[in-house]
Amino acid sequence: MKNTSKAILKLLKHKNCNPCFSKHNPLSMSLGFSKGFTLIELLVVVLIIGILSAVALPQYTKAVEKARAAEAFTMLKSLSDAAVIYYMQNGSYTGFSNDTIDISMPESGGKYFQFNLGGGYVYAPNHMDITATHKKGFFTLSSVHYGGKRSRLYCKPWTDDGVSLCKALGAPADCAKNAECNLPMFATSN
Repeated sequence: MKNTSKAILKLLKHKNCNPCFSKHNPLSMSLGFSKGFTLIELLVVVLIIGILSAVALPQYTKAVEKARAAEAFTMLKSLSDAAVIYYMQNGSYTGFSNDTIDISMPESGGKYFQFNLGGGYVYAPNHMDITATHKKGFFTLSSVHYGGKRSRLYCKPWTDDGVSLCKALGAPADCAKNAECNLPMFATSN
């Protein structure tokens, strides 16, 4: 075995075999000629990974928040449709609650949103408000019903992030903090 290694070393040191004696040749690496990565090379790689993650993480967070807002919007629309159907069957919103509808709501409104059903009281049987409030306080989605029809669906942002999330759901470009921004694509019901 030692004689074979000496023969290979002699071959590698031959003057016409300079490419053979490089750190990229697996044979020379196995014989102990590899030096590995330098500290500078490792620091450059760590720096590049750090820069990429610093750029990607905020975008990822925004995408996750948009997905959560879209999920809350879908749940609010489902609750709103259920309220319209309930009104058509009963003639008022009195008695409309989580127990009387065929929609499974997350416990306590979910991890990110708190859903509230309000209205249908004896003094206002034809009025119903359904809201989804973001638990971090970014915005509130509301659906307002009068007389069996959804009369208004709006988003009220509380922060700058809330404004961008409301706009992502279809609020107009002039939507601002603390303003009720109509969501026109579902503003009325048939």
